[in-house]
Amino acid sequence: MHEINILYELFIIFSCATVVVLIFHRLKVPHIVGFLVCGIAVGPFGLDVITQHDDINVLAEIGVALLLFTIGMEFSLSELRRIKRDVLLGGALQVVVTGLAAAGIAIGFGLPLPQAIFLSMLFALSSTAIVLSVLATKGEIDTPRGRLILGILLFQDLCIVPMVLITPLLGASGGIELLPLLWSLAKALGLVAGVLLLSLFLVPRLLEMVVRVRLREIMVLGVVVIAIGIAWTTSLFGVSLALGAFIAGLAISESPYSHQVTAEILPFKDIFNSLFFVTIGMLLDLRFLLQNIWIVGILVLATLILKALIAGVTTRIHSGSFKLAIAVGFGIAQIGEFSFVLAKLGQGHALISAPQYQAFLAVAVLTMLVTPFMMQAGNALSKKAPESLPSKIQKQQRETQSQRDKLTNHTVIVGFGLNGRYLARVLKESHIPYVILELNPQTVREAVQNGEPIYFGDASRQEILEHASLRTARALVSTFADASVARKILAAARQLCPNLFIILRTKFAASSEQLYDLGADLVIAEEFETATEIFARVLAEYGLPRSVIQAYTDAIRREGTPLLQQTALSSNSLEKLGELLAGSIVENFLVLESMPVVGQSLVQLDLRKRTGATVIAIVRDSQPISNPGGEIELTAGDLLVVMGAHRSLDAVQKLLAGGIANG
Repeated sequence: MHEINILYELFIIFSCATVVVLIFHRLKVPHIVGFLVCGIAVGPFGLDVITQHDDINVLAEIGVALLLFTIGMEFSLSELRRIKRDVLLGGALQVVVTGLAAAGIAIGFGLPLPQAIFLSMLFALSSTAIVLSVLATKGEIDTPRGRLILGILLFQDLCIVPMVLITPLLGASGGIELLPLLWSLAKALGLVAGVLLLSLFLVPRLLEMVVRVRLREIMVLGVVVIAIGIAWTTSLFGVSLALGAFIAGLAISESPYSHQVTAEILPFKDIFNSLFFVTIGMLLDLRFLLQNIWIVGILVLATLILKALIAGVTTRIHSGSFKLAIAVGFGIAQIGEFSFVLAKLGQGHALISAPQYQAFLAVAVLTMLVTPFMMQAGNALSKKAPESLPSKIQKQQRETQSQRDKLTNHTVIVGFGLNGRYLARVLKESHIPYVILELNPQTVREAVQNGEPIYFGDASRQEILEHASLRTARALVSTFADASVARKILAAARQLCPNLFIILRTKFAASSEQLYDLGADLVIAEEFETATEIFARVLAEYGLPRSVIQAYTDAIRREGTPLLQQTALSSNSLEKLGELLAGSIVENFLVLESMPVVGQSLVQLDLRKRTGATVIAIVRDSQPISNPGGEIELTAGDLLVVMGAHRSLDAVQKLLAGGIANG
């Protein structure tokens, strides 16, 4: 009957979670809050639908282990290397300062040193699952705020290894001894080294053996075996099951097959998340909360204020930005899921009493509940904060102030990610002046050192656009994929410069029409461009000339994004295509230095015989040569004006590039 009771309890949990999350979704409240509320409602301290404490504890332990396994799989050492400065400096500052502050307060209230250290570890950690979930929902993981928060959370996740190993020593009856403490730290370093070895050598080979079978069922079973094996091995070192599951996920994450493994496990991730947060909510004793409402309320406020303040100050020291300081401080002010692992472990070593444990649970759950709203408020406040940069960067930017003031006919690039870097490189090689606006202080710092004309600032604010000499600019290009950000930048730029040429990037084609209505000159929708690129590649595979493919692409772009929602081209579109594809057209070809035709005369090239096209003019040094004679030799930089049918012009392109063409 016990097995049936567990099935009944799981049925109640998932049924209630489904209903509550649907309600919260309609109210536009994050689903994680719904899971916590669901747990409070069905637990033994709520409606008392589930009363078995032992079952709840088992479910909570399974839930946290599964959750931390998926977090470990998303934890990438390569990502750690990419943001290593945010991890090592930002994360270390936050954890150390928060821990010292919490320990000092605990000692001030008369708690012994071991308990004070233990409580400082509980309060130093934040919720990776909740924070990353909110950032992912808003598409902000790759923003400056998202990267810095991610770096701090990754450092906290790594800190759990020594924290778990130190906890038994803090609960030892003889007090804290140096030698066992050093031994525990050595074991922690050994575990990290072991994970690295597993990630680099053993796990990839095991997964390769599994992948070769090419059966989905074997892959899932293989991952389960590896995960349980690693968790069991780490448990031999006195590490909890949950931490072992995290280390197992971390080892798998560095495999070349991690993406496929993640795809197979991903459908279960939401189940793991819901099980964990629902069971955490079930552990909260509402009677204790109501009896101690004032104490718990003060502790919640103190935790949120203290952690937000410390994270904000350390972020300000690390990045030099008030904007990031506010956003990051509000983002990681809660208590994290790893703290539940530590609290459970601390109970077994008499480091936290039953009333203290309930107080901790109440504070942790309530801080988790308000996290999505805190992050929203922090994001809103950060946008109103003044700009700020480290003095070194300010000095370097002042040195280029006079150069910027002289800028005219330039391009303002908003965002210096991959798209912004490529655009800047092409503009530089084309001798076109440009200015970059970026909100990531680290990116600004590195770009300034590389000599880029980059400035720290929010492009949705007119004073920042003025700083980039927008009034004398020729074009503005926003490389951010977030449509809401694009709208704000567009509004600010268009108000300053009604005639400025503005190009915006967005993720979804559905956003394009609204951005055009607001005044954008060109909107590059990733979804739309992917669609056109796919059909262009397919047509090219069937041998259609490039000019024909370009005609299709141009026609679809003129129709706009609504065309993608149609089942076929309209009759008007087909007529336009017919007009485009009929008869001869004129196209320009630039002769590059690397082309084999450089130095050949038009007679030697014999373009008409080999392709069917005719050179009607050559533009050399900005001077046109009409009806050029056959003795004229081609030089690098010549612009050939060629007339012919689409297939002939495609053959010209192939011939100039070094291929063989016959008309």
